[in-house]
Amino acid sequence: MSFEGYSQCWCEDGHCFVSEAGMFADDSSFRCPHCKKPAVVVHTVDDTNCDSCGLILAQDIKTFLIKEAVIEECPTCHAKKVTSPEVYRIPTEEEITKLEVYRRSDEHGDEYHRICDNSLVSKEDGNA
Repeated sequence: MSFEGYSQCWCEDGHCFVSEAGMFADDSSFRCPHCKKPAVVVHTVDDTNCDSCGLILAQDIKTFLIKEAVIEECPTCHAKKVTSPEVYRIPTEEEITKLEVYRRSDEHGDEYHRICDNSLVSKEDGNA
């Protein structure tokens, strides 16, 4: 039996990132791409059955936002660059458990339901 999935992670500086490392990867696989510090929270999303079991939606992650990203724009070519990523409060295990969802798909599209109580979640944005 194989595992397909990824991890939603937070480093000690509060940067949130996704790691494609498998659920049995060693700790060095879970390093922040922004500051290179190790993850202090590694939350696995199981996508083996294509249902994103355990996913925390982007709209829910945003509720932990402490500081917006700093983006600079080149005055010549107008290219934008993130000079400082968003910073989040690191969620507790209890908060994560309450926010986890799974996806149900049918001919009408996707629906997300909370794992803790099976309630339907209204998606506020296009990011899962």
